[in-house]
Amino acid sequence: KIDGSLLPPNIERECKKIRKGATANVYVGKLDGQEDVAIKMIHPYFRSLPAFEPFFLKEAEICCRLRHVNIVRLHGI
Repeated sequence: KIDGSLLPPNIERECKKIRKGATANVYVGKLDGQEDVAIKMIHPYFRSLPAFEPFFLKEAEICCRLRHVNIVRLHGI
């Protein structure tokens, strides 16, 4: 189950895990109760590493610039 305290208020708290990765898990949830969204939750170990944050923010920055039907839109970090 996803830690709801880390989610923005407009994302439902009941999310389903769809992938487990080396640095994060990916869940599917609902934005404002309607739109399906992917939620990437970094594993606690990596969240505790100061050097990991710039890596993650760079990934998010790149994602914001990409536009393609098979790439999710970034709603927030």
